[in-house]
Amino acid sequence: MRATLLAAAWCAALPAFAADALNQAIDKTLEAQQSAAQSQQRIDGVASETRDLADEYRRLAQQVDTLRVYDDQLERLVAGQKAELDSYGSRVAAAQLTHDKLLPLMQTMARTLEEFVRLDLPFLGAERQARVAAMKALLDDPDVPPAEKYRRLMEAWQIEADYGHTLESYSEALQIGGQPRTVDVLRVGRVALLYLTFDRAEAGYWDRHDRAWKVLPPEYNHRIARGLQIASRAAPPEILTLPVVAPEARP
Repeated sequence: MRATLLAAAWCAALPAFAADALNQAIDKTLEAQQSAAQSQQRIDGVASETRDLADEYRRLAQQVDTLRVYDDQLERLVAGQKAELDSYGSRVAAAQLTHDKLLPLMQTMARTLEEFVRLDLPFLGAERQARVAAMKALLDDPDVPPAEKYRRLMEAWQIEADYGHTLESYSEALQIGGQPRTVDVLRVGRVALLYLTFDRAEAGYWDRHDRAWKVLPPEYNHRIARGLQIASRAAPPEILTLPVVAPEARP
């Protein structure tokens, strides 16, 4: 009877024990499932982050490639500009060197022109001296470009050169015999410089050797008058016999 009671008691207690064990097993299973779900979420999150990072990496890599290409282009551009600047610097240095050499030459040419005018036949004295003075002032002006200085100097020399190939007449006050007299002047290139008074009573010439005006014989008056007409285009050109003083021979 006692054994039967113990067995019955054990059998009565068995369902309660089994239920607790089952509940615990279920709880553990649920916990495991929840843990697995959380792990999967974490895995999914890590995978998503990994994909995002991979996408970001590819995007950054593409930007790096683009920047590398741009940097290469920029380097070539900078190199080209540097080469151009170096070339420009060389041209500036060469131009400065040319200017440094050209300016003394132009100053020498201006002084030579001044001396040439001083020793030449004394025609258009005020005009020619003013041109020389203006030329010297121009060379001393730092605001005038070297090319313009050179052009103006060549222009002044060309004007002087042209005097040697032209026939010209004009009126001017001259010192003749120590007295100022206004007369008609006839210039025949640089060969002869002659004068004739307004009343056509006296003619003369410039003596290169004595550097003075001298009176000519009356027989030249008509010839010089004719030359004045030709120079002023009042008469057609013709051959004239005029007095010429030969240039002084140099040793």
